[in-house]
Amino acid sequence: MSCVAFGEHHLDVTLFDISMRDRIIWVAAGSGIVTPKNLRDVRSRGLELAYAYSSGGAALSVHYTRSRSEKTSADYDGDPNINVQLPSLPQETAGVEGSYVFDIRSGVLESVALSGGYTFVGHRFVTEDNGPFLPRYHVLHAGAAVRFHLGSWRVRVGGDVGNLLDASYEVMPGYPMPLRNARLRCDVSY
Repeated sequence: MSCVAFGEHHLDVTLFDISMRDRIIWVAAGSGIVTPKNLRDVRSRGLELAYAYSSGGAALSVHYTRSRSEKTSADYDGDPNINVQLPSLPQETAGVEGSYVFDIRSGVLESVALSGGYTFVGHRFVTEDNGPFLPRYHVLHAGAAVRFHLGSWRVRVGGDVGNLLDASYEVMPGYPMPLRNARLRCDVSY
């Protein structure tokens, strides 16, 4: 669904219920080691919401997902891991991204852009029995860029700071993600 009053708006709502056969997942096989495993039957159900707005130089997007993916077939008689959440998949994720481009067009300066975002990922089970888990995490990032021209050359200089709050988190067990970090870049076209 979209609307153009006061800018352009898009809203997507998705409900899903998917049955899969022969899904490959990655499971722990020791300290820092994973191995593929075939699951005969899996069922994933959930809700996805996404909203996007843009007007002039402003842009905003928001998303939220709530889902549950379960193994629905036994590997052997008495398999206790039936109808439990698959490992490594969060049941909840969310995020917000925003940016604004100031159209300057004065002398060599063309524009200045600012951006930022937030990501949330819920806890993820590490093993098939839904015992140990990786905790949820929140990450913020921000960036800025300047675009200018030098004759026929177009130059964009920008920088980003990731993990602004210096959060300590892991996406996979034993593999910590970078703490606060910065990146500078320069793009030149002619």
